Amino acid sequence: MGTPFSVRINEKDVEGEISGEPDYKAPITVTIQGKSYKVELKRIDRRSPFQVRVNGIPFTVQFKAAERKVARILTPSVADLAPRPSRRIAEEGEILAPMAGKIVSVKVKKSDRVKLGDVLCTLEAMKMENEITATKSGEIKEINVSEGIAVNEGDVLIRIK
Repeated sequence: MGTPFSVRINEKDVEGEISGEPDYKAPITVTIQGKSYKVELKRIDRRSPFQVRVNGIPFTVQFKAAERKVARILTPSVADLAPRPSRRIAEEGEILAPMAGKIVSVKVKKSDRVKLGDVLCTLEAMKMENEITATKSGEIKEINVSEGIAVNEGDVLIRIK
């Protein structure tokens, strides 16, 4: 049995459970409403928003009240995290939009060399900015977006070779 916690997701309070200790090297397992998610943490900041990856998808998280240890997940609902048969699977080097939104900035250009985890662009969804990062190291082969363009979940944003 893990450690119980309370989290607010899209304005609803939800009870959950954490298995494992965040050591910033291995993912922990978070169970919410009977569904388990692998959560990767690079750091935890109790005073300002920080990034986590849930099942490989980046999210911005902010603690609502540090003394109560209640976290607020600011982007999509738990239902959006569940794998869906219709969700497009990225081919090697493809960077897909994790959700519908608007491209706020593009940080790379064609032929740039990037490393795993480098920020490629910023996607605004639900009034939150989400950094889209490289899933592998390599060279930018194709950029299919520009600032201000609207994208749908699963759209190919950038290709890395």
